[in-house]
Amino acid sequence: MATVAHEILSHIYSRIVSPYVKELRKYTAFSNNVYGELLPKFVSRIFKELELRSDQVFVDLGSGVGNCVLQAALETGCESYGCEMMENAAELADKQAVEFQERLKLWGIKAGLVKLITGDFLKSEEIGEVLQKTDLLLVNNYAFDAELNGNLVHMFLDLRDGTKIVSLKSFVPPGHTISSHNVESPINLLQVEEREFFSGSVSWTDAPGKYYVSTIDRGRIKKFLSSQE
Repeated sequence: MATVAHEILSHIYSRIVSPYVKELRKYTAFSNNVYGELLPKFVSRIFKELELRSDQVFVDLGSGVGNCVLQAALETGCESYGCEMMENAAELADKQAVEFQERLKLWGIKAGLVKLITGDFLKSEEIGEVLQKTDLLLVNNYAFDAELNGNLVHMFLDLRDGTKIVSLKSFVPPGHTISSHNVESPINLLQVEEREFFSGSVSWTDAPGKYYVSTIDRGRIKKFLSSQE
């Protein structure tokens, strides 16, 4: 299914997004709104390794033109949500979603629910509600500053135990351990695993790199508190 999905999505992207790629890459230097894409093979690998299923919910915060949202719905049949605040990217995402539905009819293929939201995911009530039922959350935070990453961690308080978060930067500093001084920090909810992606996985570099899979685990804090009694 992944190969067919890649072909369909490639056709949609070429028609809807490719003519406007230069416009997407016009952004304010050193801002959080830097455009970059995870490429389809890398995204398929994430879905496969983290076992995203048709009865689950996928969310992409900072979903750009909607590529990963559409891919999740098509490859796995899951409910798939995205939120993007950059207007030009969000407009292209909506156009891709329309073309996506037309292509599905043409191929006779069913996909999961797709919902694209335009706005700031930190302020979106709809995203806040969706996070409570999310199974896999994607955050391409490669260019996010420390403040935005910190705000995201507070959003993770709405996630259920076992929810997986895929990010390009770790939300937990290297060497961090739970202590009596930081026990109330929300980063203590995260059990983080560092992984490697291969060359050709992201749009902004052809070099290999690292990404992070964090799992919500409130048991880590409970275990620490029990050890202090």
